[in-house]
Amino acid sequence: MSLSIVFDNRTFEVSSNAAATPEELAIPGYEDLAIYRLPAGDTRVKHALEDPEFYRHGWNSWSPTAWRKLSDYPWRVWNNPGRSRTAEDPITDAVDTHRGYQVGALSFADSKVMLLGSLSRGGALVEADSRAMRGIVPTSAGPFNIEGGSSAEGEPWVLILGDELRAFEAYGKLLADALDVAPRASQKIAQRGAAPVWSSWYSWFEEITQEIISAEISHAAKAGYSVLEIDDGWEESVGTWEPNADFPDLPGLARQIREAGLRPGIWVSPFIAKADSYLVRNHPDWLVKEPDSDEPIDAGFNWGTRLYALDTTHPQALEWVKDIFTELRSWGFDYFKTDFIYAAAMPGRRYADVPREEAYMRGIQAIRDAVGEDAYLLGSGGLPAASLGILDGMRMGPDTAPYWDNMDRYRDPSGPAVANALRNSLSRFWWKPWIDTDPDVALVRTRGSLLSPEVNRLTLDAAIACGTFGCSDPGQWLTDTERSVLMDAISDAKKEAEGELAITQTGRYTFTIGERVVDFDQWLNPKGRISDRLLVK
Repeated sequence: MSLSIVFDNRTFEVSSNAAATPEELAIPGYEDLAIYRLPAGDTRVKHALEDPEFYRHGWNSWSPTAWRKLSDYPWRVWNNPGRSRTAEDPITDAVDTHRGYQVGALSFADSKVMLLGSLSRGGALVEADSRAMRGIVPTSAGPFNIEGGSSAEGEPWVLILGDELRAFEAYGKLLADALDVAPRASQKIAQRGAAPVWSSWYSWFEEITQEIISAEISHAAKAGYSVLEIDDGWEESVGTWEPNADFPDLPGLARQIREAGLRPGIWVSPFIAKADSYLVRNHPDWLVKEPDSDEPIDAGFNWGTRLYALDTTHPQALEWVKDIFTELRSWGFDYFKTDFIYAAAMPGRRYADVPREEAYMRGIQAIRDAVGEDAYLLGSGGLPAASLGILDGMRMGPDTAPYWDNMDRYRDPSGPAVANALRNSLSRFWWKPWIDTDPDVALVRTRGSLLSPEVNRLTLDAAIACGTFGCSDPGQWLTDTERSVLMDAISDAKKEAEGELAITQTGRYTFTIGERVVDFDQWLNPKGRISDRLLVK
């Protein structure tokens, strides 16, 4: 198949190993764009653009996502193998080429782009060089999804030429239509929308106790939060999902949270486990294995140790997951932050020989079945397209932190930092109509932080704009001024949720929030040094 397209006085030559004919689409409201549905198969679009920027969309929701000049080194995690296992796809990650997942784009004059995206649940690759952008459909014949020839059952591509923001908006619509996903505003998500959320993580981290959480409840209620979420630190171990000694009465704590007018929330990482956990010690047969041995695969590194991945195609493993969430739901929790869920899609040998995206979807669907449609499910480190219609929200970037960036994690754009959290989540703002888009928590406090009030304001504005507002600042840590700023931001977040505060994206990193103009670009891509962008080393 070949096709020649002239747009904006430029010629783009499309070729594919598929025999089917491309189809030009006329979508009402998008007449200003040139849109083509291309058949499934490996597809190449030749161009004559001079050193354009490439939009690299990461594999999972933590994976580095940003615009990058083709003349620069690829945007990915470098020199940190343990971190790479949690942020990059071990099979298809490439060190020598600009490569992303699901969708890619090249920029040219007047904010125009050439966008190539897959109309599938995931697995497709998009890479670019100085002469062409290529869409690769990995084989889905087995659980490894190794890059190669086109899939016989592959989904088509869509090629869009035109204004950058409009092109991504149109792609999101076409993808949602192809996957039969309703707009966010008409989903039941509107009834179970969770923001604003207070989370324990970015203040207390793993040092939480039942007393610390209990002491926060009245502060959270007075501030106007809707959810109080107990993050990592309540469990015996990652992979042993029972309360530890610091939480002697977790059901009672959930009841106390609800009696204060808040929804009880809890953190779980159901698809990973540490070596000392119940899962690894008692059910090693439930783990994803190496292709040619019974050795469990390496699913990443965190908490100072190697992680293992749950095989979500194993019937007993799925029942175990359901039991965990059924029990937590029976204790009164109805907001669930599910973390490290990429592990269900890690390459390896499984009980059932299915594509990795399907294994992932079996896992998150089991959670949904256990907690019910009226519970809120937030995914972190998940596969965005494969999550649509199952999860309510998704963390669209790496962890934030009480500092701008970490210079000791050079060339690791997935490392905890405000800069990385903002860049990733704003670069994925186009997902917002289809799934709650979480930029990670906003910060207000100056206690225990290297952030200035100006940078704190950026995090607040990102949370309001993205429509998923969270914060971890304990009420007792805030000054009266900081508490007032927080409550005003929570009020704006609620107005946005009710459609009473207009949010408009006016550029790649620029927005209007009500009548205010917010420019993230001057911080993410400054022309000179900004002293408030404090770094740690």
